[in-house]
Amino acid sequence: MADFHETDTNIARGKIMKLKEELKDEKGNGDSLLSIIVPPRDDDLSRVTRELRDFHRVTRELPCHESAIRAITSAQQKLQLYSKVPPHGLLIYSRTVVTNDGNTKDVSIDFEPFEPMHTSLCLLDNKFNMEGLSELLEYEDNYVRENERNIAIWKIKQLMKALKYEKGNGNILISLVMESGEEIFEVTKMLDNRFGTASSINMSAIDFHETDTNIARGKIMKLKEELKDEKGNGDSLLSIIVPPRDDDLSRVTRELRDFHRVTRELPCHESAIRAITSAQQKLQLYSKVPPHGLLIYSRTVVTNDGNTKDVSIDFEPFEPMHTSLCLLDNKFNMEGLSELLEYEDNYVRENERNIAIWKIKQLMKALKYEKGNGNILISLVMESGEEIFEVTKMLDNRFGTASSINMSAIDKGKRARSRKILKRYSKVPPNGLVIYNGTVVTDDGKEKEVTIEFEPFKPIGIDDSLCLLHHMFHIESLTGLSEPEPKYGFIVMVDNRALFRILSGNRKKVLDEFIVETNRCEYLENMVNLATKFYINDYTISALVVAVSPTHQHDLTGRLDSCLQKKLMCVVEVSYGGNLGFDETIAPSSNYLYNVRFIQEICLLKKFMKEIRQETILIVWENLDINRYVLKVTTTSELVTKHLNKEQETDQSNFRDSGTNVELEVQEKTSLID
Repeated sequence: MADFHETDTNIARGKIMKLKEELKDEKGNGDSLLSIIVPPRDDDLSRVTRELRDFHRVTRELPCHESAIRAITSAQQKLQLYSKVPPHGLLIYSRTVVTNDGNTKDVSIDFEPFEPMHTSLCLLDNKFNMEGLSELLEYEDNYVRENERNIAIWKIKQLMKALKYEKGNGNILISLVMESGEEIFEVTKMLDNRFGTASSINMSAIDFHETDTNIARGKIMKLKEELKDEKGNGDSLLSIIVPPRDDDLSRVTRELRDFHRVTRELPCHESAIRAITSAQQKLQLYSKVPPHGLLIYSRTVVTNDGNTKDVSIDFEPFEPMHTSLCLLDNKFNMEGLSELLEYEDNYVRENERNIAIWKIKQLMKALKYEKGNGNILISLVMESGEEIFEVTKMLDNRFGTASSINMSAIDKGKRARSRKILKRYSKVPPNGLVIYNGTVVTDDGKEKEVTIEFEPFKPIGIDDSLCLLHHMFHIESLTGLSEPEPKYGFIVMVDNRALFRILSGNRKKVLDEFIVETNRCEYLENMVNLATKFYINDYTISALVVAVSPTHQHDLTGRLDSCLQKKLMCVVEVSYGGNLGFDETIAPSSNYLYNVRFIQEICLLKKFMKEIRQETILIVWENLDINRYVLKVTTTSELVTKHLNKEQETDQSNFRDSGTNVELEVQEKTSLID
């Protein structure tokens, strides 16, 4: 399997580096090497056309002008291929080269860069100007450096949070920060002196703990493993989570007092009383709720000598807590620890998702202008659930059809390579499978084999599945993969219950859920502050949906930040709070969120259940292989609609205008399966 992550998405960058290496050492016969950079800000090509005309006139008056004239003429011919400046600008390098048989040949390279150009240049010199190519490579390097820098900063922050409240309790903790240029032997000597000083003031226990940037996460995972299997003697294990929104510790202090009073009346209450008392002692160490909240786990354990010992763990988490909890049970509640680990997992997944989207975009740019020049290029995009043997059979049928309509270069090796790739899979991976294979012609006229194979980071849609043999790669199925799914914010506010939630694609996440114990004004002020925090500071949302009880419809929306009011998509009335209220919100907001995958899945399930309830015959098509195509005639801009099955899709005549034989552009492809 080709390593998509290492090589395939770097095709564009690789080509630029290769081109730069080829051009940088070339020397012209006098000023005969022409470099042109047209930035996208130029409205048309008139400026560079005018400059080339001036070059042409001036160069004729110089000695040894023939090579320069030919380079200018070649560039002028390239410019005539463009009706306007491409979206990212245009680069042209033109010169005359000597072939192996001693003849001369005009060579001109033109391409649209993968990122917008800022430089403007039209230069005739004895060497090529590398400024444009360097700018493209610098963009890539800056992107990588910026990404690595952000990750490094995040890791440093996590390390600082993990170390902030660590105490040695008599043990020596070593902090050693060295600047560049310091001598190691001097630092070692200084450290020995410090140890000598430490021993003289009776700080005897030397215990250095190895650390890395995952300390906080590692501690949480270890604590969760230790606590999850513990069983109490009755309800004697105490779990406390205090979120930072609590102004003080009075609520949890009051709840512990109530626990203490009620527990005394129960049999086998001694262990519970001791756990409560131990937690109360821990709370007295805090004058206020720490910035990220507070977690306490308290219980009584039996030591090796048969005695009992009160053990209470308290710490400030490395991220703000949203859950509020004070629970006495026969096992510890893992909700707070799971929330912290989920935050870490979500961060990693989001980061990996953004990188994958960027790589898909780079791949699309690299494949967009690749041409087979008579060679067949294979584009194969499979959704999860497709059978490998059926895909192989379909591919064989495509090759058979291609040979019958005289697509000349039917290479048996291509079919064998494609079958070999498919044989490696017993079934299509969970997110689908993407394969591009074929021989393309490079800018310098050489043939190059391209094989790209990968499982995408999110599922391939039903409408995106394709199997095509053509003179170009079809990348339209990757469009959905290259676009990040928008995030939608939800606020559910009914009576004294509040819920904040994010919905993106078919993924939903609870940001906060709580029951309010304050008066109405404080309740609304708290809701407004949290809405600003979640949907402006923490997340960038595309739209906001607010669900409220009928009596309080305008209490919240009128107080929201102006940025959120602009993004307010709809306000719906619901009868329930919490998750039930969120579920109730889906139906009235589905008209606004019809393109969100979660909403589509809910609507499809409801439609299916409605059909089942009807006393009629329900026909379910599982593999209806008919797609609806909207095709555009490029000469007249006329739109043509065709319904084609898998076999008809292989017939290239269905994608050509019957009158002019001009290739039709695919504007839309829709599966007839719901």
